[in-house]
Order: sequence, then structure tokens, then C-alpha cells
Amino acid sequence: MNLKKINDKLLTAYSQETSQPYDGLWSPDNPAKGHCAVVSMIIQDYFGGKIIRCFVDDPEQVVHYYNSTTKGDIDLTWGQFSEHCVKYAIRPAAYEEYVFSDTLLKYKMLKDRAGL
Repeated sequence: MNLKKINDKLLTAYSQETSQPYDGLWSPDNPAKGHCAVVSMIIQDYFGGKIIRCFVDDPEQVVHYYNSTTKGDIDLTWGQFSEHCVKYAIRPAAYEEYVFSDTLLKYKMLKDRAGL
């Protein structure tokens, strides 16, 4: 499956239930909000590579995850941030940094809802 199809399917499946609850700011107007870890896991299923961890100031410092693959970097959830934001302190993520008590449940729920 190509990246555009995956992204299109994810856009129809995002919800508060599949978002990380730490910020409580998910809304249909910003559907990718809080989904970086679970989306990175899904992208890794399809394209392999590493999950990357970084920080973003938007407007306060938040952790963000995306993928580094042989085809280049893939970040389907970057659109959740303001256009002036930049990534910094970039490094490969350790599993325990992005998988919390409910992350695997949210990953499976999003993947199933998106039909991926």
C-alpha cells in the first residue's frame, strides 16, 4: 500500500479514542493531534525503519515521533503543529519512550478503523 492511501485511511479513522490523552486537545479540526506514536508504529509496519523521537515547541515543548526509512523520513502527523515549528533533539526512539499502558490498544484500534 502506498503512503498516500495509508494517510487517506488514517485521516478518516483519527478520533479522541485513538489519540494520546495527555493533552486533551484532539479535535476534528486537528485530527492528527496526539497520534504521532501510533501512526509511527503503523508506518513502521509498512515501511520498516526506525521510529524517531524529537521535541517541538508549539507553543510549549512537546515530544513528537515520526519515521526514518530507507525511502527517507515519513511524518504523517507533522500537520498537527503550527507552521513555524521545528524539530530538535532528534534521535532514534526507545520502545519504552513511545509505548505506554494504552498505546498498543490505540495502535490496534486506529489500524483496525483505518482498515490497515
